[in-house]
Amino acid sequence: MKAWVSASSTLKSRTPGRYDARNAFDGNPATAWVEGAPGTEDAWLSVHLNKRIQLHGIVLWPGYTKSLTTFRDNAIPGRISIDYNEVGEERTSLRLDELYYRLEVVSRRGQSRRCASVAKDPVNLSPRLLISQSLGAVQGFKLSLEALPTDMHRPRYADLALSEWTPLFRIVDEEHEEFVEVPSPLTSPLREISELLLDYGPQRTRHPERLPLAPGARLDSFFDMSLPDLPDWAREALHADFRKNKAEPSQDALTQFGNAVSSQFFSQFVTVQSLADKGYRLIGGPFELRREVAGAKSRVVEYAYVFPVLTLNSAFQVTKVELKTSGLQGENCERSLPAL
Repeated sequence: MKAWVSASSTLKSRTPGRYDARNAFDGNPATAWVEGAPGTEDAWLSVHLNKRIQLHGIVLWPGYTKSLTTFRDNAIPGRISIDYNEVGEERTSLRLDELYYRLEVVSRRGQSRRCASVAKDPVNLSPRLLISQSLGAVQGFKLSLEALPTDMHRPRYADLALSEWTPLFRIVDEEHEEFVEVPSPLTSPLREISELLLDYGPQRTRHPERLPLAPGARLDSFFDMSLPDLPDWAREALHADFRKNKAEPSQDALTQFGNAVSSQFFSQFVTVQSLADKGYRLIGGPFELRREVAGAKSRVVEYAYVFPVLTLNSAFQVTKVELKTSGLQGENCERSLPAL
């Protein structure tokens, strides 16, 4: 299969190809495509294939992940969307969820505390995995990116960077109109983790006895998990959201996971963190909680974010399920990935 890649712009360099769009598809997170027209809010990468594929997910290394220095120095994707041509249909635009990073508190004299920079935390260099069953048979697609706003990250260079983009797909057999399985372009452990999520998708995790649990796995009740920095209103809103998804305190933790939390790991970006003991951590998309607070002059909206976290052993079995918040205090800090 052949692919033709193009980009909205490319940063010029004395070294030929240093920031080309091809770098986002070379399998090396230490290289990157870097845009050459910062500030346009119209950065994109486009791919056209010589065969149709069934697209069911993507893996991203957002930013310039060669090092924490290059990551922090460049603009980082904050929002992602995909335009794709589904066979027999008009072009479809799929707005994907935001990307989340570990942030750090910046406190300046005379100003309130706020999270205004990405942290020097290796979790920010982790790949982001998205599994979706809503994508169709496609032959061309475009990834559009918007940078994190400057009130959350003010980089040294305004050029947006993306180190890797790997589509997850099956090839369409044109003669028999069937899907043909092909070897995954992903390397371990992302291959096994993506297969785990595909095998235990939202439909299957409603039957939690099918989850690949390790012996002695620790699964606490979501209703009993200690979140000391979560205000009472947010905890009540979180529990109400669980019940809306048919999870109840009387159910065991496995059933609660299947009914309430599994959807946070599908059609949202999952951060895949490698652990020193050869295990892995999956940080799902957050529960976004909000309430309106009536003020004397204007209406104020309060936010709280709670991230579900799965810990896997080296055999890709679930050993622990947690709910985590950022643990940081200040404006924008609720959006930060948790410290783990």
